Amino acid sequence: MGSRVRASRGLAAVTLAVAVAGLGGCAILPYGTSLNVPAAGSPAPTRASDEITLGELDRGVFFGIALSGGGSRAANFSAAVLLELERLGWLRRASAVSSVSGSSLTAAYLGLFNRPGGRDPARWNEAELRRRLAGDLQGALIARYLLPHNLVRYWFTNFDRSGVMMRVFERRLFDGRSVTFGELGSGLPHILINATTVGGEPFVFTDRALAALGSDLGQLPLAEVVMASAAFPGAFPSVTLTDHANAGRFLHLFDGGTSDNLGIETLQRIVARLADASTEAPAPRLRGCLLVVVDASVDVVAQREAAQSRRANTRSLLGRTIDANAIDAVHGLMERRRRDTLRAIGQPQGQPPGAVPVWQFPPRPGALDAQGRPLVCHVWHIGFERLAQLGESARALAPVVNAIDTAFALRGPPQPTDDDPLPLPQENARRLQHRLYEAAWLLVRTDVEALRQVEALFADWFPDNR
Repeated sequence: MGSRVRASRGLAAVTLAVAVAGLGGCAILPYGTSLNVPAAGSPAPTRASDEITLGELDRGVFFGIALSGGGSRAANFSAAVLLELERLGWLRRASAVSSVSGSSLTAAYLGLFNRPGGRDPARWNEAELRRRLAGDLQGALIARYLLPHNLVRYWFTNFDRSGVMMRVFERRLFDGRSVTFGELGSGLPHILINATTVGGEPFVFTDRALAALGSDLGQLPLAEVVMASAAFPGAFPSVTLTDHANAGRFLHLFDGGTSDNLGIETLQRIVARLADASTEAPAPRLRGCLLVVVDASVDVVAQREAAQSRRANTRSLLGRTIDANAIDAVHGLMERRRRDTLRAIGQPQGQPPGAVPVWQFPPRPGALDAQGRPLVCHVWHIGFERLAQLGESARALAPVVNAIDTAFALRGPPQPTDDDPLPLPQENARRLQHRLYEAAWLLVRTDVEALRQVEALFADWFPDNR
């Protein structure tokens, strides 16, 4: 009996020592997600400004790229489209990249490794993007969560799943380094990462927004910015920023997709301000405007409503405890919000989804362009809905990419082949990634109707583009 008591006491002592060590670390490490520091003096500007001036623009043209949410599906699809735009010689003309949720991984990676005058060809290339974005980030989250020191911090401090996932992002995107936003440097394109406040208002990580909190965006870890944009409600806790301008106040942020899952509205506000400047003759005016909307949204009706319409009861085993219709409600509301956002920038109505890939809208009534004509902004919508209009192979691809989950892992129905009828999860992830790259190539390079219109715009604005 005495030996058992001594063994139990020894185990308890070890457990207590681990807990104390973990709690002792809290005194020196910022456990939690509030990592923004007070501003010291006048912070240096970063690439995150939504107050772009006409003088900054390349040839007086505003070219904005909006990258939608959608987990790893969106991160990979956005990367594939950006690479296609780069091959066309157009990406270097971009004025701003506005990202949401999963695509914020891609935007952050672009901002760090494809900077003006500082492109890193060893990291910014298709093979490297595929390697870094194909992995199961959710599996990596669980593995890191189960590490003993993380378990102690998780249960005895403010350290949470968002904090764990931030470390996953750092390891996967930045080789384990704690990169700050300031390391993105300055210049075009501006990198604008979107989140949402508890009150449902959009929050864009900009120098101005962090200055209002008495903080310095340049010192903020880039992984925390990405995590705030990607903190999907229910899956990840809100990311917290300390309001250093108001003692005892904090700002809690979650997934930007709940306020605008396309990232368009941030660019729309910039265009509206530039259009206002174009009404003040004889000041310089915009020569042109193009918004490319990279939309990884899936067909909610086909994927969820059609599937559930074949079931007499939607309650699963898990549904005895948690009703999954909360997820259906979020997806339904986000899809309704997406449609409203596209209508607000002039998407033609009364047509099948994806039937019109390019259209235009007036960003501000009465505004004129540099030639004295009514100012219009062109929109190129690159989304899965368009695949149904692009031939047999594209139509066959549509149900595959639409079936990829909205998760930080490439998951969907296995894609068997004759040689490998039951692929392993990681092999299936690579096949799904290949399908997303194939979809990007079809939508950008084989959509003759859209490509001709956009090529004509670039030929007019940048005749020496090549």
